[in-house]
Amino acid sequence: LLSPSTADEIWNECNELLAQDNFSARGIMQQMNVKMVGTTDDPIDSLEHHAEIAKDGSFTIKVLPSWRPDKAFNIEQATFNDYMAKLGEVSDTDIRRFADLQTALTKRLDHFAAHGCKVSDHALDVVMFAEANEAELDSILARRLAGETLSEHEVAQFKTAVLVFLGAEYARRGWV
Repeated sequence: LLSPSTADEIWNECNELLAQDNFSARGIMQQMNVKMVGTTDDPIDSLEHHAEIAKDGSFTIKVLPSWRPDKAFNIEQATFNDYMAKLGEVSDTDIRRFADLQTALTKRLDHFAAHGCKVSDHALDVVMFAEANEAELDSILARRLAGETLSEHEVAQFKTAVLVFLGAEYARRGWV
């Protein structure tokens, strides 16, 4: 049993086991007959590690990305503008209008799909719905990128539009 008097012995035994290939993360997954691992990845992630794992013939478990775009629709967060700049950079898109954001997200969806992604994951603390037309969305995005604070209704309009857009993309791609 684990107690102060056995702690050192157990610590040493565990470290010896963990040094063996069978007790590495890969070894444990193979012993448990894991077929696929899904990671949680942000749209701006490069997915370079997924590419490296896919090329590694010694590891037969699929490691696939899961699309987690929360930062792309959480327009009310203080980090939103910096995130838009990073998303624009990795997608080679100047994000000024809502259509630009859609283009950037589509490019990143394509990148994720190329790495085997078929799953999206959203943190929706509150599900809101408020329609907006393209001109309203362009104004909301432009004002937020200029540093303005948005109303709750405008935040809801923006989130609704992004989620509806992404939902259509997921359906078109056969993602869940």
